Amino acid sequence: MTAHKMAFQDVLTLGNDLEVAGHGDVDSAERQIGAPFPAGYREFVTTLGDGQYNGGYVYVLMPQAIVGQYRQLQRTWRQHADFWEESDLLTPEELGQAVVLARTVDGDEVVFHPQKPCAVHVLPRHHDEIHHAGEDLEEALEWVENSGVLASRTRVSRLEPDGRFEDWSGATFRPYTNVARAEFLCRTAGNLYAALMARMTRQALADVDGTVLMVFDDDEAEGAEEGPVALYLTECAGEIRCQPYGEGTIRVLVSYDSRTRSRRMEEWLEHLGSVSVQAG
Repeated sequence: MTAHKMAFQDVLTLGNDLEVAGHGDVDSAERQIGAPFPAGYREFVTTLGDGQYNGGYVYVLMPQAIVGQYRQLQRTWRQHADFWEESDLLTPEELGQAVVLARTVDGDEVVFHPQKPCAVHVLPRHHDEIHHAGEDLEEALEWVENSGVLASRTRVSRLEPDGRFEDWSGATFRPYTNVARAEFLCRTAGNLYAALMARMTRQALADVDGTVLMVFDDDEAEGAEEGPVALYLTECAGEIRCQPYGEGTIRVLVSYDSRTRSRRMEEWLEHLGSVSVQAG
């Protein structure tokens, strides 16, 4: 896991084989769309590249993907411009000239107009108001994830070496290549969640350089006793994420570099297999 100092502060990368774009790829895409991308886009795709940003709710398109689909999207937006309320942010004519930058898993699209690269907007899929999301890609990603308009806000806290949890405003990133995954459903009877949390905490405090523990407080789950929690293991680019999954059940999602499954990850997989009611 590496912290990248760039426009996107404190990005923890899970995995070393980043599929990044070259500056020439960005230059070529800008020539084809006839405008520069908003600030932050070049830094994102040339430093992080193609992968899962902050758990994967929003996906930033690579330059070749934008070039390959922006014309068709412009035609679609032009044909369905009346879906969104008229707005000074993007007129119906400008909507048909917009360029997509990113997309959420729900189909909301992050766009900009070629003549206004300092304004990034969101076209929601499920409601009709166009939103201004910021002046650059970093601000737009922050708005998408934390404005509360498209999804519930999530407060993230990170376990510090002194044992206290402190607010964390960074992000995680995992490339799509060489990723192995497993899933476990576990009953929470017998304080299993507390036991898993205690195990994660012990590992994080024992290896502060190679292990990160974070807890997630969702607005919609405020007051829940068993909120989502994730343990990140450096040696295998691993993530072990526990989250509520129906009454009396927690879901544990595990991912790691398929080429470097470590001893600790082996122990976690064995332990989760022994306490789960279903594994996949």
